[in-house]
Amino acid sequence: GSGGMKQKELTLTLFAHEPGILREAMAAGIRDFIVDCEWRGKVERQAGADTYTSHVEVGSVAQVAAVPGGFVNCRINHLGPWSEQEIEAAIAGGAQQIFLPMLRTMSEAETFIRLVDGRARPAILVETDEAVRIASDLATLPLTAVYVGLNDLAISRNQAIIFESLIDGTVEALRECFHNLAFGFGGVTILGCGHPVPGVLLLAEMSRLNCDFSFLRRSYKRDVTGKDAASEVGRLRSFWQRLGERDTRQKSDDWQLLDACIRGLLAKPCS
Repeated sequence: GSGGMKQKELTLTLFAHEPGILREAMAAGIRDFIVDCEWRGKVERQAGADTYTSHVEVGSVAQVAAVPGGFVNCRINHLGPWSEQEIEAAIAGGAQQIFLPMLRTMSEAETFIRLVDGRARPAILVETDEAVRIASDLATLPLTAVYVGLNDLAISRNQAIIFESLIDGTVEALRECFHNLAFGFGGVTILGCGHPVPGVLLLAEMSRLNCDFSFLRRSYKRDVTGKDAASEVGRLRSFWQRLGERDTRQKSDDWQLLDACIRGLLAKPCS
């Protein structure tokens, strides 16, 4: 066992900016929100991929910051001439942590950190092959959080299955690299859901890699409809604690199941 050590909570981060949804989420025990202001190049990049691109103005950050007791994240666009203005607006709106997506070079990360200038927590998304290759260098920077974007990483590597980086050792190597930072990957929905990989197997892997946070998937809103969100979130939290109590054998068994599931998807010819 884990010697009675309670597993740290998994922070569930919800993409949200509308006041009604924020209030519902707070009532269900969700306190971490992300305003997604990334839109540049996203529609073209993810053509054909099952993703959702919505363009939220940075001004929406203030709506989230107005909710007492919440933690406000903001995902801006990839680094460019627009970044300074976006970062200033996010900070002015009350963003406590800012995520930079589609990072490719050390200088991009360094410029981003300089622009944030200690006024918010600087966080990055590792979702390009280039970022994976320079991970050990990125790990030397004063970042606060790293999120592995499985979808874009698969696109960047021409992989057919977004979960491939979980079984080829990439995500585990990144976790080792960023061992001292808040780390997350994938997405979470309520127990008993998740397609094509069961959500419980992804949660088991998040626990094995000692993840700190994950984004609630787009399907979460659909999956929780008609159910009591507070009790579903509660069930998720207690399941997470149980995952932390697994012994080495159980962790290995769960890993084998995940591996077999993803290999099964790889073996299927594209329909």
